[in-house]
Amino acid sequence: MRFIPFLPLLFLLACSTGTKQTAQPEKKLSVLILTGRNNHDWQKTTPQLVKMYDRSGRFTSYVTESPDTLVYEDFVNFDAVVSNYAAWPDHDYRWPENTEAGLMRYIEEGGGFVLFHAASATFYDWDEYQEMIGATWGDSTTHGKVAPHKIEITDRSHPVTSGMKDFWITDELRVHAATKPDINILATCVSDPANKGRELPEPVVIRSTKGKGRCFHNMLGHNERALRNTGWQTLMLRGTEWAATGKVTIPLPAELDINADKKKASFSWRQTDTTFALARGSEIIWQYHYNTHEGKPFFHPVRLSRAVLTALSPDDHPWHLGIWHSWKYINGVNYWEYDRGKGVPPWHYSGVTEIRKIKFDPRKGHACTIRLDIAYHEEGGPDLLH
Repeated sequence: MRFIPFLPLLFLLACSTGTKQTAQPEKKLSVLILTGRNNHDWQKTTPQLVKMYDRSGRFTSYVTESPDTLVYEDFVNFDAVVSNYAAWPDHDYRWPENTEAGLMRYIEEGGGFVLFHAASATFYDWDEYQEMIGATWGDSTTHGKVAPHKIEITDRSHPVTSGMKDFWITDELRVHAATKPDINILATCVSDPANKGRELPEPVVIRSTKGKGRCFHNMLGHNERALRNTGWQTLMLRGTEWAATGKVTIPLPAELDINADKKKASFSWRQTDTTFALARGSEIIWQYHYNTHEGKPFFHPVRLSRAVLTALSPDDHPWHLGIWHSWKYINGVNYWEYDRGKGVPPWHYSGVTEIRKIKFDPRKGHACTIRLDIAYHEEGGPDLLH
């Protein structure tokens, strides 16, 4: 993952083009994330965005915390611009004229623009921006506490939401947003009575066009938790690809694919030098990892009814690896958490978990017995446990 602060553009582009990349089926799309100011915790949500885009394999992301310094010649170097920026509490704040004009020219000539949540509650006096995004924070707009909400896909004819199931998200729902007439809504949510809503569908995903360009507006995404939601990420990834190219190639995850249950596929075993898995067609049901840089044997993903039950390195506990085997301490040495004090890659542990032998014994009914020969020792030291 590349997370770099925005530097002078010439240097940024030199960094991005100076390293040879492995050929990809689809050329990676470059996205520029605008951030640095927000009435939400942008210092946490921006790294989450970078992780999402870069892990997808479809995008390479760059970040600027000074979007007001950009001009048209900067924007055109990217396939899409993603805004996590709001001028709050300055309601009449505007970017410099050459920045605003440069962004609009970039979009009108075919560039993609993506924004979410707080990024629509800004630039109230910038009519062109408000017209393009379709909805903003108005005089009667409000919201309740962060709570579970069901998001209903209302337009499955659009490439972004084609074949996508409804989903649930724990998020802050905006109620009575000020909307422009004839907006194109892809998804809605029924407002919570606690939000003083009217039990009418609230728009949460809007798409629009401006000249040759495309705008994708996701009104969800209050905090880190919301940004980790599979439905939210699916909308953002597919919406960003559509904004950048006008088409969508990123597949829906099985748990959000309406047609997934209709696709009949047989089970099969798959093995590499570091993984063993049970698959159904192209979908991994469970996968076991060993002899990888993480240093521990673990299961990820594990699916049940197409829902993924495991998480790999969650933000609050990055050393947790799905369903895994580990000791906490042996003779006072830590085998559990990463040793961050040594200035080494994050998968380094004080204690070493060494898999010396592994055998997979698949059984009838798609069961499998896994036998491992594991030794635990300090780096370069004798075995302490076997």
